[in-house]
Amino acid sequence: MADQMIGMALEPVIPNALTAGERAILLNIEAHSNWSNSAALTALLKRGLITRRSGGQFVLTDQGRTTLDGLLQDYRRIAESARQRLLTGRFRAELRD
Repeated sequence: MADQMIGMALEPVIPNALTAGERAILLNIEAHSNWSNSAALTALLKRGLITRRSGGQFVLTDQGRTTLDGLLQDYRRIAESARQRLLTGRFRAELRD
């Protein structure tokens, strides 16, 4: 079986539009974990974010890697913002208000 692409997405995928399940699968496929069939897996295949190699292994497509990178950048920005607020004491003031 050759690499399998189901319904290649033609438009860019907004990383934050992915469900939690889709995000988890993207991360686990990148980490080379095995997944059984699931609705989230099928959705990622249809969006063109992952493909299946001839040996059955799921891998990220270029668009899947770009989407995952976008998710990780968002998380880094959130973490850095929280860290800065903690360092400046603004976080505590925001919690009291």
